[in-house]
Amino acid sequence: MKITPTLHKGINIDIESLLDWVKLESIAVDGARLEGKLGNNLGAKMHMDEDWKSYVLPDIDHSFSEQIKYVSQEIKAARSPSTETGELQITPENVDMWYGALNQARLALETEHALSILNEEDFDHFEELDEELKRAVVKSHFYLFIQSHLLQHVMC
Repeated sequence: MKITPTLHKGINIDIESLLDWVKLESIAVDGARLEGKLGNNLGAKMHMDEDWKSYVLPDIDHSFSEQIKYVSQEIKAARSPSTETGELQITPENVDMWYGALNQARLALETEHALSILNEEDFDHFEELDEELKRAVVKSHFYLFIQSHLLQHVMC
């Protein structure tokens, strides 16, 4: 997979293998794990009155759900069954959907695996970590990598 900036303030993702598609599809899979929970998690940090529960929470949950659906549909639309390669473009018009879905995927991994408590010593012995935890770390770093490109080339 190659990620390059475009001339029109976007990024282009060149998908070069089946594994690249699997990595991209995991954004929606991981992000969907928090479906319906993320708004409540945010609300737990503040006083949730009835207005919050009635008006704000459903809107937040709907927005989060739409981001995941959008990214999933974009990936499916870009994938041709006849080839392993493909291309995705993230533009200023759709960057918020992508950035939000990537955030949700990272939050889901953090919620499930408490990645933020890992320290440098854990990474010195990365091969000794549980396999599921290693996958979560790698996926989280991959999502962060894409987000950093979005910040640098699209959202700036």
